Amino acid sequence: MTVSFNSVLIAATFATQIFLLAYYLPRRRRRYQELIFTRYPPAEYPRLYPVSQDRMARTLALLKTIKLSIGVAAVFVLVLGFVHANSPFEYARWMMWTLVAQLVPMILSIPWVFKMARAFRTMPPPAVRSTELRPWRTGDFVSPFLIGLGLTGSVLAIGCAPIAWFQQPRPLNVIVVCAGASLAMLIRMLYVLLGPITFPRPDPYMTEGDTFRARQRRFNVLFLAAAFMGFYGAFMQLYAVHLVRFDLVYICIGVSVLVQLIALGSTSVHLHDFDRRDFSVYRADDDLKVAR
Repeated sequence: MTVSFNSVLIAATFATQIFLLAYYLPRRRRRYQELIFTRYPPAEYPRLYPVSQDRMARTLALLKTIKLSIGVAAVFVLVLGFVHANSPFEYARWMMWTLVAQLVPMILSIPWVFKMARAFRTMPPPAVRSTELRPWRTGDFVSPFLIGLGLTGSVLAIGCAPIAWFQQPRPLNVIVVCAGASLAMLIRMLYVLLGPITFPRPDPYMTEGDTFRARQRRFNVLFLAAAFMGFYGAFMQLYAVHLVRFDLVYICIGVSVLVQLIALGSTSVHLHDFDRRDFSVYRADDDLKVAR
């Protein structure tokens, strides 16, 4: 491939994508998990480990191996694509397929996350439990600006569907996927916005403050995702019918950069939340009596 500004820009984006998703962020999470194991050992904090530490360590080690293997393969794709790709657009496609592969470990970890959540919820409750009598609403957790942003994005994507269809009905798959995804998000947002909702605790021992932040994070993610999917879906529909013209190479670069920013931000928020979390509630009863 001839060296050009676009090819160098793709290579730089590709390199940061590999570094962040395969090495830096997984290493940062692993180091924090090891710190959790050291600071809060299972012998003293048994309620923090609904699944044995050995099993958790094996799962984390397996995900680490998968991420590193994909990272090594991604480096080869980065180099080979820069040398042998026929055009910057083909090189950008190689980057996109590699991005999909790098997201596979995250997808594989989803069943494990749900399994941990179920294990926490099935733990025996504490002897003394607090009762929530307040009728919570979504507005107690999400700012009006973020609610409006999520609703606006979804409505915009749905509204662009008939415009794109009447302009050029050929890209039906793009219209259906983008508008359908935003419609599903809109229904979900309206469901959580209408009236009080029952919020189950993530686990029976979590403090009130930690429970509030967990719920707040959950709903912030919902409305942020709706806003992103809506604006991106509207753009892609208008792009598919040529009402918006943009070099596809820059779209690929933008998607890669956006995924990197989301991964960096979500990891930072996750680790910051753990820094603020009160782990004393997970100690053994004897330790709690001594502390009191």
